[in-house]
Amino acid sequence: MQKTFTTILLLGSAVAAFAQGTINFQNSFLTPISLGIVNWDGSYGPSAAVPTIPYLVVYGVFYGTSAGSLTLASPLFPNSTGAAGVIAAPTTAFAIPASIPGDTQWFVQVRGWSAAYGTDWVDAQDDWSTYRNPGVVWGESAIASGFALGPSAGPGYAIWQAAGGTNPAKIAPFTLYEHALVPEPSTMALFGLGIAAALIFRRRK
Repeated sequence: MQKTFTTILLLGSAVAAFAQGTINFQNSFLTPISLGIVNWDGSYGPSAAVPTIPYLVVYGVFYGTSAGSLTLASPLFPNSTGAAGVIAAPTTAFAIPASIPGDTQWFVQVRGWSAAYGTDWVDAQDDWSTYRNPGVVWGESAIASGFALGPSAGPGYAIWQAAGGTNPAKIAPFTLYEHALVPEPSTMALFGLGIAAALIFRRRK
């Protein structure tokens, strides 16, 4: 009896290894990801769909069995060169490691950052947060959960909302933010003079 149980368990493990649950990672032109600018003074500039410059931004799927245990899945995906704000995935059936089709215990998030950082999204996030390097791009989606993973042969579970959708088990389009370049010294000087003039005027009042 124990031998039979062990055989079934091993067989189930082998099947699970070759039949992982999948998601459909690629969004469409109806749900583009935006790119906004954070100015050096902290204000926000206008945003538009992430441009189609090759390798400007890379995206990663983060997955886990809880919202606090998300792990970067590989490979990364570049921004599409065909449609602004669209992620170009090589397949519509992206396998979630250590999962099986139909699983509902997974949490999934999409993050995007400057392609120059490669897989080092932590460094990209740190540089963006501390404003160490102008021009750094960073952003992340909400976390989707409660969905059933698709079959291993595809199509994977479509993680993206339809345009205007509100399904909590799907990801809505989100905005990446890029730090603007540091202004020229002359611009900084003019800004300083403006502040000084405002302070003098206020003191005289």
